[in-house]
This record gives sequence, structure tokens and C-alpha cells, in this order.
Amino acid sequence: IIQNSIGVEQKPTLKIYPNPFNDFLQIDKYGKSFITYEGIIYDIKGNQLVNFKTTENQYLINTSSLAPSIYYLKIITPNQNYIYKIVKSR
Repeated sequence: IIQNSIGVEQKPTLKIYPNPFNDFLQIDKYGKSFITYEGIIYDIKGNQLVNFKTTENQYLINTSSLAPSIYYLKIITPNQNYIYKIVKSR
């Protein structure tokens, strides 16, 4: 849940799954609050490992090159940024 500037809670329009993940991570975008979004996967040291930009409502990220660990997925939209903690299990 995201809290906007006037204190009203809004649901994010993204679903990131599965978490934990293996070789692929799925992003589903709902609604029309933004068209284009970018994503960056960082390791726990802050190194950028995966970058993408898309307009798709469903986007599949190939994560087979990532080692099992904890990562952070930053989604950048025109209006707001989201950060998700994601875990690769194998």
C-alpha cells in the first residue's frame, strides 16, 4: 500500500511474482495510471544487474543469470517509483 501526499492510501498498480522466484520474474501492470515504466534489479550492494523499459501490461524478466540471493527491484513510472525486495531461491 502506498500513501499519497494527502495521506490517502492507494494500492499500487503492479503485481510482482513469484517471490521467491527461480529463473523468471513476472510483472503485471493494472489500470491506466501510466503507460511506460522502467525496471532495475539491484543486488544488496547496490550494483545494477538487470535493466528494462516496457509498455507491456505483462512483462517476464529472465533471471536465470542471477545467483540465489536477495535483490531489490526498482520500478520507475512517470508519477512514482516503487521498490520491491525480491528473493531468488535457486
